[in-house]
Amino acid sequence: SSGAHITSMYLLRRCEKPNFYSDHPKINLFIGFSGVYNVKKHYIYESWRGLHLVSPMGGAHGDEIEIFLDRSPSMILSKRISKEQAKHFPPSLLIHGLNDSVVPFPTTSEFSKNLIQKEVFVDICYLNEKDHFYPVGCLMFEENSIVEKKIDEVLRNLHRFGMFRLKQSK
Repeated sequence: SSGAHITSMYLLRRCEKPNFYSDHPKINLFIGFSGVYNVKKHYIYESWRGLHLVSPMGGAHGDEIEIFLDRSPSMILSKRISKEQAKHFPPSLLIHGLNDSVVPFPTTSEFSKNLIQKEVFVDICYLNEKDHFYPVGCLMFEENSIVEKKIDEVLRNLHRFGMFRLKQSK
């Protein structure tokens, strides 16, 4: 979840300053697992559960809730990124378990809606009856898992539409 948050923040920074990052390698796909895309909403959710006191989010953002908006990919995307800038955001696959009690799935729904509004290709995979740890855990421990199959499907579709080049095996 923090990996999805940090990576999406980096990608949005690249959208805001495409000339600064022009000599950086192109990123062909963003895969976000159970991401915290709205830090303010997530911090409030943590406070309802009494976890905000031990959450690294408070310390990282100075416990000032309004600062969280500037650290929230959903808010940055909807308020600061134009459709033209969003063209620099890579196609995306967002994966989230519907039984995630650590980071509830509506944060992914909100982020995906913002990506779609900016005309970014996004594929969303909600996993029925799966928790926060399932998407990463199944990649680590299950060969040919539902998550692995979904990633392969998205890569094939992007290739078919000319958005991604697959290396053909000999």
